[in-house]
Amino acid sequence: IISGLFIMPDAPLTLFWLLSLLLFIKFTSEARSVKSNIFLLLSFAALGLAVYSKYQGVYLLLGYFMYFAFYQRNQFKNPYLYLSLVIPLIFITIIIYWNYLNKFTGISYHSNRVSFFSNGFNVDSFLREIFGQIAYINPLNYVLIIISLIAYKKKIYFKRSYMGLLLFVSIPLILTTILLSIFRDTLPHWSSIAYVTLLPIAAIYLSNKKRITYVYYVLFFILLISIVGIKVVNNNWFAMSKRIDLSSNRLGKNDPTLDMFGWDQIHSKLEEIEGSNKNLSNLPLASYMWYPAAHLDYYVAKPMHKDIYVIGNINAIHKYYWINKEKAPLENGQDAIYITHSRNYHPPEETMNNYFKESTLLSKFPIIRGGEIVEFGYIYLLKDYSIVEVNK
Repeated sequence: IISGLFIMPDAPLTLFWLLSLLLFIKFTSEARSVKSNIFLLLSFAALGLAVYSKYQGVYLLLGYFMYFAFYQRNQFKNPYLYLSLVIPLIFITIIIYWNYLNKFTGISYHSNRVSFFSNGFNVDSFLREIFGQIAYINPLNYVLIIISLIAYKKKIYFKRSYMGLLLFVSIPLILTTILLSIFRDTLPHWSSIAYVTLLPIAAIYLSNKKRITYVYYVLFFILLISIVGIKVVNNNWFAMSKRIDLSSNRLGKNDPTLDMFGWDQIHSKLEEIEGSNKNLSNLPLASYMWYPAAHLDYYVAKPMHKDIYVIGNINAIHKYYWINKEKAPLENGQDAIYITHSRNYHPPEETMNNYFKESTLLSKFPIIRGGEIVEFGYIYLLKDYSIVEVNK
């Protein structure tokens, strides 16, 4: 889902990571030196593209050199190895040069995310990382990987060198993200490509089993749970309480099933408001962070042919630091529309008071699911933008 459906750097990372690994395996298994060195060059070219896609690609390089140290030390005398290293270095140089042109905003942003310094053991982040890794790779796959690794200790069912290669490439990244999660907030998909690298081990293990009927039962069970889950989310089944506090501005805060729900209703409400007040129809949207800005961009702004300006520093607005520059800047004295919702409530007096002189609530409206109110949406009019230096 992360690498195949969402528009994220993990998609090209997965493509080039697996391509590099495949070519590296061909390099290790090819007897003829000329052909094997061509595979080595191509493998490192794909490695460079993996690094260019996402920084996790450097773990391929670490894994390859660990493989050489344990299984093929003679390759350290191979001049093609050092020639191959030039290719990923070219891509790394491009990354550094881009950061140089952009005041090293990319590097500084990521360095803030992965710093080891913290006030102590971050229990929430650690547990989210552990259970998130299991969920993202699919619990069935996770269990099969563990079983296949334990089985390998009892019986070697494919070459040790290949097992070593897969472990050298994957385990360091998994351990790094777990270690980071102890001190800092992390995201489980950071290590997803490492688990994808371990899937062939489970596949080889299963291919040596005469009967794997239980796997089909588990797959059917997962499909059934998925279908039920869709109905739970869309129809608001098993709601904890039917009592609605109509004065609450935090309604739905602890309901994760609302993450992708209600944006179409926000869109419809804004169209209704603009229909009764034509002066609002030409106003852009303003937001304070990449979330909810990205959702508002795709589900509200684009369908209504509006611009959205995400105002704040780069740690808060992410890619919108550059997207903002592609649009005509907000003018001094300009008005804008601001939208928030009770699940993630941030009124403009908290987020926009440094940029707009005044805010007025245009509408507080219910968002309905399965016939029940599950959260509230808020649409504000922001007045009189003051030009300030933002996106630092």
